[in-house]
Amino acid sequence: MIPEYVGLAYSDSKESEEQQTDSEKETISTDNLKELKDKRTATTKTFTDEKGNYYKEIYAEKVHILTE
Repeated sequence: MIPEYVGLAYSDSKESEEQQTDSEKETISTDNLKELKDKRTATTKTFTDEKGNYYKEIYAEKVHILTE
């Protein structure tokens, strides 16, 4: 079962020094972004765009499991 919010991310721009509240953050699609796999955690994915902005998806459940 995949959570409903899987395709969404919150925008965290390097250009913006201003703090934003959750309600001010823009919800975007990650379809055109590159995932930074070295930044993965069990419950997050990190993406970047061509301008150098970073986007993070945060999940309530584990989406990545390390297998050996």
